[in-house]
Amino acid sequence: MLDKIIKQQLDSLEVAEVSVYNEDKHRYLFRKVGHSIEIGRNYIIRLDKNLTNKEQSSVIANNWNHGLVPTYTLMKIIIKDKMGSMYLVHGDYLNEDYSLVDDCAFWEGWLPIEQIEVLEEVN
Repeated sequence: MLDKIIKQQLDSLEVAEVSVYNEDKHRYLFRKVGHSIEIGRNYIIRLDKNLTNKEQSSVIANNWNHGLVPTYTLMKIIIKDKMGSMYLVHGDYLNEDYSLVDDCAFWEGWLPIEQIEVLEEVN
């Protein structure tokens, strides 16, 4: 059983997998998984489909993005800022083959980390 301090530390991790507990040594093995997100870096992301639906995303759209929602779920973005679990991004919409939807198709706004799947970091 986890003690309270260990549980608090585990809950604070953004990107980790608790994979092995060694009972004899009372140790956990932690492996980093996925991608962490950093300001100033570029990523290919997939958004939760609810974010592109203005009705379902109304709180985020109205409170964070002046009523605007992304049009597509696949984007190449740069992280501009972070506030809590929200990230300010500037991004271009992508097709499934990662080609640009249109040279002028872009979006800028705040996105919640829980609804972003980072597919890869790019330059």
